[in-house]
Amino acid sequence: LSVPVGRPLLLNYEDFVPHSLGAMAFLMLPLAGYVSRREYLERIVLVMAEADKVELTSTLQQRSHELSRMRKQLKTLKDTDSLTGLISGERWKSQFVETYINQQNSERIAIFFVDIRHFRKINQRWGTLVGDRVILEVAGHLVAFVDHQNVCHLSADEFVFSAPVKNEQAAIELAQGLARYLRLPIQLGLEGVANQPGPASGIALYPDHSTDSDTLLDHAALANHHCKGKY
Repeated sequence: LSVPVGRPLLLNYEDFVPHSLGAMAFLMLPLAGYVSRREYLERIVLVMAEADKVELTSTLQQRSHELSRMRKQLKTLKDTDSLTGLISGERWKSQFVETYINQQNSERIAIFFVDIRHFRKINQRWGTLVGDRVILEVAGHLVAFVDHQNVCHLSADEFVFSAPVKNEQAAIELAQGLARYLRLPIQLGLEGVANQPGPASGIALYPDHSTDSDTLLDHAALANHHCKGKY
């Protein structure tokens, strides 16, 4: 649009409209750019929030897996004796309750409470490392004699296992066979030194003496104590 100098400015509608639209469009460019930038920033915020959410979900899943693994490890530690690898006393009792008491099994089961005579003297003379070696050897003999999942290490030199028997005499004969088997010489890791453990066994019968696992263990422990006092 040209404007002659010194003459009145005459604007035709046709000339004004396109140039006005062009100016308005030019003026709208910064506003349009601002809106696009705002939307762009909003999208970035949304993307970052989604990424944080995904990362948080991944972290929570990882933590959940770690907690699950730790629970399993804790359960294993709780159910397993750290020295021998045998099941713990609590695990043995729960297995016995699940297998026999809860099922109201009428089968006669003998509970054997086994320990080593004069085990304290072994610890006092040779030390706890040698005592642990004796425990490991006795545990190995018991596992070879009965089912691995049925032998538990209660504490120190005390072991418990169960076995189905026809009657009391059959349980006594089984205990006598175990005593002969456990008297095999054990090498103590000291040159020229071996130990021949003298086991003592106490027996309680399910369901004859009780149908409660703790009471059965108490009866077997008392029988074991009586056996050591008698012989």
